[in-house]
Amino acid sequence: MANAFLLTYNPTLWDWVDRDEFLASVVRASRNGDVVPGTWSTGQRTRGIEPGDEVYLLRQGPEPRGIIASGTALTEVMQDDHWHERRGLANYIEVAWTKAVPADAPLPLADLDDAAPGQHWRPQGSGSSLRPEYVTVVESLWSAHVCV
Repeated sequence: MANAFLLTYNPTLWDWVDRDEFLASVVRASRNGDVVPGTWSTGQRTRGIEPGDEVYLLRQGPEPRGIIASGTALTEVMQDDHWHERRGLANYIEVAWTKAVPADAPLPLADLDDAAPGQHWRPQGSGSSLRPEYVTVVESLWSAHVCV
């Protein structure tokens, strides 16, 4: 079984101008069995993510909060210029995004808390690991949510 990780997005910290277009493109692609390639920050995590690991994009900040996209890591963690100019280097992975919902319709954080109460669902940054005992539970919840 592959490992799974939480990547984060907080609209109060980052004005993701193309967010709706990106999520819509992943929704369309997933319906066709296609993927949308992209890069995402892993925060302070510098290792541990391997190609084939699952990733979930967790919307943080103001409600609605929860998972809004998922995909598969294509690379190990690498460094490149920080996404916010003038901040030096940041850690990233390449991701094949496979499923998404609109940012205002996430798999709710309350549902995740109920199903996986031992998981820390409010991480300070991107790149935290999903506890192994919850990988299948979250995968099932997410698949059901995306199909709604």
